[in-house]
Amino acid sequence: MIDRRQNYRVVKKMPGAKGSVRDAVTKLVPGLGGENSQELIMTCGCDRFLRIYDPAERFQHLSEIGHTYLKQRLNNMLCF
Repeated sequence: MIDRRQNYRVVKKMPGAKGSVRDAVTKLVPGLGGENSQELIMTCGCDRFLRIYDPAERFQHLSEIGHTYLKQRLNNMLCF
């Protein structure tokens, strides 16, 4: 993960991706009762996996929340 506010410095690496990441989306997911919203990062790449990360996780190996295999290769994604 690259931080634009710190002159594009690498802040954190997201584990699990094999090959290039084609698209990454940041999504703010509301918590229960509208409180405690959580920011998630979703990526898709050449390895045909959609991965979901928690950027607030302290340890790198725990930052991946989940992943799913996609039947088609994606070069971008749209999240609602």
